[in-house]
Amino acid sequence: MNQDDLERALSVLSAAHGPTALAAAFRDLQREVRKKRRDPDAGRLATAVQEALAIRDQMHADGVTGAALNTGLEGVLRDFWPKPHRDAWQDICPQCRDYGVVMHQCLGDDTCGRRFLHGPHDYAKPCLCAKGKRFTEKQKTTPDDADTKAAKQRKPSKLWR
Repeated sequence: MNQDDLERALSVLSAAHGPTALAAAFRDLQREVRKKRRDPDAGRLATAVQEALAIRDQMHADGVTGAALNTGLEGVLRDFWPKPHRDAWQDICPQCRDYGVVMHQCLGDDTCGRRFLHGPHDYAKPCLCAKGKRFTEKQKTTPDDADTKAAKQRKPSKLWR
């Protein structure tokens, strides 16, 4: 199993015309992908580990022992091991941190919009960013919209014919 089999199946899929040919080509492509996933030799990491272990065995046969063997193996693995995302997460909106709402604290006065006496609490207001749009109130229909909606005729139901 090599990369050529997978590329061949993909090119057959792209050249297929008609539902039967497409279904057969897609089935072949799925089979090749499953084979590729089961192949222990596939991928840069597996290849690098196998080569590093072969080099380590050769170094051990040459008489190198201890920390030198492990350091060489560790260096190869660090080079080829998948690296995590190292940058800190960047929020698109710094006010709401991409939640869509901005949290505020009310001290018990009317800063939150309540008119009666109440205790201190936290409350949220929709942010002005794109994520905050789902928390904003929808526009109410105007009388013009109501007239337009009422002017549309409905098809009578069977009961009232």
